Amino acid sequence: MFEKVIEFTFFWLPIAFVIGYFLDLVYNQTRGRYRTAFNILAFIGVVIHEAAHIMLCFITGVPVKRIEVNYRDKATGRAFPHGAVKLKRKREISFIQSFLFGIAPLLVGVIIFFLLLDVACDLSVEPLYRIVAGITCFSILLGVRPSTTDLKLIIKDFQNNPSKSLFQIILLCLSFGLVWLIVDLFTLNFPFEFLYYIFMGIIFIALKYLCVASYIIYKRCGKSRTDKNIEGLYSEFLEADNHDRAPIFR
Repeated sequence: MFEKVIEFTFFWLPIAFVIGYFLDLVYNQTRGRYRTAFNILAFIGVVIHEAAHIMLCFITGVPVKRIEVNYRDKATGRAFPHGAVKLKRKREISFIQSFLFGIAPLLVGVIIFFLLLDVACDLSVEPLYRIVAGITCFSILLGVRPSTTDLKLIIKDFQNNPSKSLFQIILLCLSFGLVWLIVDLFTLNFPFEFLYYIFMGIIFIALKYLCVASYIIYKRCGKSRTDKNIEGLYSEFLEADNHDRAPIFR
């Protein structure tokens, strides 16, 4: 049930972040032949990391300008797996878009990790597939942590429009709570945890446009009332003016 989503969101995601940070430190300190093995595994992690960014860009409607995935450093020629997804910033990117883009490697990576972990631990699966799944799991952990640039991007886009960003955070919290309520009320049980997040996204969009529609209706009603008040005052002014001018025409 939804308790698994809560456990995944507030326990496994932070644990994966810490593990990814620790493995990154180990990777940077590794030398010799073990470094080569780490580079190969890290390159797989980089590919999955950037693929997660692209996936969330597609879902949130953020336009992509350029994608880079490199095994070697262009300046030194040494093995140094890295990548980047450059965004088109012709229009403003909202905080929620930036947030989902930034945490995409963590969110998508951990989901794929658990799917592959089930394969690696399943004794009925061919040994070769289990080995590949296990190696890929380790590669995912190497690239699961959002980069410093990703985190700075989230902070920057929050600061660009704090009031709108806070509004989106409130909607996100409301969406989380509503999904929890709906799932428990109607005893919904999705086969995969990520479907709950998709459902949450649908609720978020529905709440967003409900708020926008309510605001538009409120503004139009307010404008109508203002126009009526102005019209009433103008009519009173005309009546008073005609009354004052009546003796002159007599």
